[in-house]
Amino acid sequence: MVMVETGLSKSMNARTIGSGDETVVLAHGYGGDQSMWDKIVPYLARQYRVVVFDWSFSGAVNDPNLFDPVKYSTFDAFADDLISLLEEMNLKSSVFVGHSMSGMIGCIASIKRPELFKRLILVAASPRYINLEDYEGGFESSDVEQLLSSIESNFHQWASSFASRVVDPNDPTTVDKFKNSLQRMSPEAALSTAKLIFHSDQRDMLEKVTIPCTIIQTTHDLAVPISIGYFMQKKIKAKSTVEIIDTNGHFPQLTAHLQFLERRNKQKKPYQTYPLASLSLSFSLSLSLFPSPHLLPQQSNMVMVETSLSKSMNARTIGSGDETVVLAHGYGGDQSMWDKIVPYLARQYRVVVFDWSFSGAVNDPNLFDPVKYSTFDAFADDLISLLEEMNLKSSVFVGHSMSGMIGCIASIKRPELFKRLMLVAASPRYINLEDYEGGFESSDVEQLLSSIESNFHQWASSFASRVVDPNDPTTVDKFKNSLQRMSPEAALSTAKLIFHSDHRDMLEKVMIPCTIIQTTNDLAVPTSVGYFMQKKIKAKSTVEIINTNGHFPQLTAHLQFLEVLGGVLEPKVEPSKSRGS
Repeated sequence: MVMVETGLSKSMNARTIGSGDETVVLAHGYGGDQSMWDKIVPYLARQYRVVVFDWSFSGAVNDPNLFDPVKYSTFDAFADDLISLLEEMNLKSSVFVGHSMSGMIGCIASIKRPELFKRLILVAASPRYINLEDYEGGFESSDVEQLLSSIESNFHQWASSFASRVVDPNDPTTVDKFKNSLQRMSPEAALSTAKLIFHSDQRDMLEKVTIPCTIIQTTHDLAVPISIGYFMQKKIKAKSTVEIIDTNGHFPQLTAHLQFLERRNKQKKPYQTYPLASLSLSFSLSLSLFPSPHLLPQQSNMVMVETSLSKSMNARTIGSGDETVVLAHGYGGDQSMWDKIVPYLARQYRVVVFDWSFSGAVNDPNLFDPVKYSTFDAFADDLISLLEEMNLKSSVFVGHSMSGMIGCIASIKRPELFKRLMLVAASPRYINLEDYEGGFESSDVEQLLSSIESNFHQWASSFASRVVDPNDPTTVDKFKNSLQRMSPEAALSTAKLIFHSDHRDMLEKVMIPCTIIQTTNDLAVPTSVGYFMQKKIKAKSTVEIINTNGHFPQLTAHLQFLEVLGGVLEPKVEPSKSRGS
């Protein structure tokens, strides 16, 4: 279950996901919000009570007056908030995972109230950032003053530059995720909190920490040199270990989340990894903390990168199993649109994700040819070729938006390649007729196309805020950034194809069983379209309505989305013992 709290926890957007005897509290760092944990929460929530929240400085908090720069001029003030939060939520002996500045906050809170903590996991944390003769903090004093001056003079420009430096540049989705979260901070909160962090020195405090610690760092973090991890290990009096994750940047929970959820099995062969070990063993989140062969993909559940056409389309195979699930994104998206559900599916299935030729995620700008891709058949042919090249037959195809119709066409041409079609927010026609509700008038479509042509990036920002649930700004930004990475030519050409299409008659030829998934309020696809499709498709088909707003239920209501998949796939997908959101 997902529980939203009240009181202080309400002000801090605290949420409890999952259930279990053990509690894991995840605290984000500077510039972040609770979405920094998106990739690992689905694993943990299967068996543990997971608590996430937003610090007062975060741009995700609803009350702009929650952050007081005078009050929050010390780490102790944040530690007091953490203690109050845990008390209000009646949490004791929790595992606290603190990223970046939250590592030191957790240490201070544990000194004040040790009974509230079972273990501290300090991720990319540092007690001091400025170098001394006998200490490598990572920054010279002049570097810090320049950084603070840049925040003060042009915060948003600095935030964009800073994000690209502290996040692995090979992961542009995470760069954008952190940049957007950072830019949502108020400039006042950003400057005040940065001064606190970069002028702090918590080295002597470490000696007072009596709670067992795991210190997690990456092989290359611009903000926190590896030497700091070993310095902290030496200073902390409690038992502590250092775990190094082989990735770049300051956010291993996002850029290397599977490694973050693993650790070395020191009782087996060197560097052999195994899923989260027992909480009764006092090891790390790397997550040797947590018991369960069910939280992570098993060793055989490898990630394979394909070649040839599949390489051009960035195809990846995650997990293993007798059943194959192919996930195809829609217009403006890329394979990251499936990020929230892949971890669940990869436990039991062979999951294939890829990027269509129009996507801004493809490396070859010449892959998209507007003449070639002027029909849905061209995309369907690519899908067929991809499945053939990867030797996939009788797959479950999950097609979002325009990919729903692409999957239908491909299934008519090559039915043996498909076992079931799952059509998510799909539509055969977008323009209204007297006897058909498509969702748009012809004039709406022409205005939309004109806006793409005249100012694509401005239109993309506006469109994203309209088709994604506005109560989920993280997903709004995720889709906006993906959409804006498209070339304007590909964006306009593909939009014309989609909005001028009419595949209603094609539906009668679909012989593969279908599940039609829609949301209660989708600006692009009215609910009536789902029932129209069910009536037209000759194969057995069902309609499933997910109670959420917008065009992206796999992101804005992923647990409900997984329930629907669980009703179709064998063996069943089980997002958690208590489902819902």
